[in-house]
Amino acid sequence: MKEKGALMSFESTKTRRNTMRLKADPQRYFDWSVASRAKVVLEYEEKYDRISALLDENPLFVDLIHRDLKPLSKVRPQNRRGRNADFTSENILRALIVHQIEGTSLRDTVVRISHSPFLQQFLRLGVRRVMDFTFLDKCFKLIEAETWRRLNEALWAYAVEQGQLDDSRLRVDTTVVEANIRWPTDSSLLWDSWRTLYRLFKEVREIKPTAIPHRFHRKKAKRLHLLITRYASSPSKRRQRVVRHCQRELLLEVGGSPTLLGTSSKGPRPRRTQSWRTWSRRSRASSRRSRKSDLAP
Repeated sequence: MKEKGALMSFESTKTRRNTMRLKADPQRYFDWSVASRAKVVLEYEEKYDRISALLDENPLFVDLIHRDLKPLSKVRPQNRRGRNADFTSENILRALIVHQIEGTSLRDTVVRISHSPFLQQFLRLGVRRVMDFTFLDKCFKLIEAETWRRLNEALWAYAVEQGQLDDSRLRVDTTVVEANIRWPTDSSLLWDSWRTLYRLFKEVREIKPTAIPHRFHRKKAKRLHLLITRYASSPSKRRQRVVRHCQRELLLEVGGSPTLLGTSSKGPRPRRTQSWRTWSRRSRASSRRSRKSDLAP
């Protein structure tokens, strides 16, 4: 009875050993791939050789991936004998690196590895067959985002240690997102220029109040901008004349702002014309007089 129990424990231990996945294969194999003298091929192989050397110098990368791949090595209830782990964690990590560098799908990545002895040597498959793309997809899904983050941090620390990356500067990558924007009309650009000038003048006045003793008619400039945008598409000739007059007024507001700081070389601030309200009132009065003269016998 004791011998039977000892035999069962030995078989279970053997099963557990067989189902555990190795981190890396200590055995190395000869590279039987045919060397090429083409420059593009040499650059391609040199790129993977540098990555392979980097992985050898940093075994932590394989350790991080190995922790997330443990669920694939557990013994399933329907198969008590378990199954042997054909591929090491290093094989899987290198296959995923090839998948990212080549920019292909997992299916095309497996096909490319199968037809390339050099990539098989990079994966360190040895005499193993190439893994199926479904198995590679399962491995990729098991690796958590936190693991990738820690792997990137370890890679960044190694680059700083080797002097290949300067940590005193920060490089940020942005993503372009499609969004609705306002159509840049002339009056809107003038109004944006005025708002920017007003904000800058306000900051200067807080630092040195005596530098800009003049007043800023911000509400007037905003009123002119709103009137232009409201009546710019009006078919009325009278309103079109008012719009043109308001555009000249707004242009004077923006163009005369630099003279407040004494930065203009064209002399004093240009003289303002009559306001658009006064001009509109006089225009209506003249039009009424002309209609009366037309109706007179």
